[in-house]
Amino acid sequence: MGCILPEVLNIKETDISPTTIVESSILPQESKTDDVTIYPKHLEKIESVNNSGLIKALSVVAVIALVIYGCLYYSFVQNFEDEWSRVESESGSYYELVLDIEDGEIKYRFESWLLDSTISTFDYTIIGPGMIIVDNKWNEIVFVKIDGDMMTIEPSLTSGDSKEYWFKYEERKMVVFLVLVVYLIIDGIVASYMKQVAYLKGYDDNAHAFAICFWLGLPGWLYVVALPDLVARKNQEAIVELLANNPTQASEELPEL
Repeated sequence: MGCILPEVLNIKETDISPTTIVESSILPQESKTDDVTIYPKHLEKIESVNNSGLIKALSVVAVIALVIYGCLYYSFVQNFEDEWSRVESESGSYYELVLDIEDGEIKYRFESWLLDSTISTFDYTIIGPGMIIVDNKWNEIVFVKIDGDMMTIEPSLTSGDSKEYWFKYEERKMVVFLVLVVYLIIDGIVASYMKQVAYLKGYDDNAHAFAICFWLGLPGWLYVVALPDLVARKNQEAIVELLANNPTQASEELPEL
């Protein structure tokens, strides 16, 4: 690099110092002054651009997180608010315990063939996916895990256990429904045949054979079978009367056995 003369830089000899010469040799005075006044503004702009980009990135991440959280929350509500149950047995008899969950209320019910009663009722608030508060006890969070048709509640709501398990018996209910439909169809067919049997025995619609067989099932079928045969009885009475009035003619008319 060549030496820069003081006259070119408009610097007096008295102002020349080693530092001045070094600075002047590196950067002209005007450019130096311009750099000193402009560089901080450029720096502020760069920092502003970086900050705005960071804010946009954080905003996008926050929106995505809210969408994911909303989807998880909605999915949990849809799966949680349903009818859950489990089958237990005592002394050889089976019964069903049910949690009927809907609209902020949990009904704990007992179901059997002869009895359907509500044991207790809980109020609940969903505070997040997999977390509820029962009876406004905010210091006791109940964790709920749903895995397909099985739900785990920790701690237990209905007993003193650390956790309890509940199930959805959708497939079982469908099987029961189909079996019931098939049974009703078969029962209706058999009841119509039993009605014809009652007609053949001499009974009319006043016997209500179809209704008895349809609603009672097997006991109704046995009832129709056990009905006295009025036609056979009438024939027997006619034979007895014929034998009593004219034994000789009756013996000639009766077929040989």
